[in-house]
Amino acid sequence: MENDKGQWDNVVIGPWPSSKELQNSKKLKSGKTKDQIIAEEMEVVDKLSENIMVNLIHTLKDNDVDITRKDFIRDIGFINESLKSLLFRELGYEHPLSSLIEHIIVPTRSKNKNEIYTKFRADTVVELLDYLEGIEDE
Repeated sequence: MENDKGQWDNVVIGPWPSSKELQNSKKLKSGKTKDQIIAEEMEVVDKLSENIMVNLIHTLKDNDVDITRKDFIRDIGFINESLKSLLFRELGYEHPLSSLIEHIIVPTRSKNKNEIYTKFRADTVVELLDYLEGIEDE
C-alpha cells in the first residue's frame, strides 16, 4: 500500500459526472492530456482562421468593399464560422454549421467526371428562413 502508483493503469472510470474530467486529464502517449491537445488544436483553428480572415478583409478593402457596414460584419462572421467548421471537421470535431452546410451546399461532378462543382440550395435556405420567421412571429 506504500506505493500504489503502479496500479493506476487498471482503474475503471465510471459514468459519474467527474469521470469525463478524469478521462480528459489522463496523460496520453504524447505526454499531454486530451484537454491539452484539444486546447492546442482550438488555438490552431483560431490563429489560422484569424490569419485567413484578416487577409480576406484586407483584400476586400483594397478592392473597394465597404468593410464598415453592419451587413459586411455579419457576412464576415458567417464566413469565419464556415471556415472554422471546415477546420473543426478536418481535426475530427463537430461544429454546428457543418450539418447546415451539408444540407445547403451540394457537390456535383461534371459530365466528364473530372471536375467537382457545388450547388447552393437556395430553396432549402428559403424554407429554413420561413420556418425561423414563423417561430419569431409566435
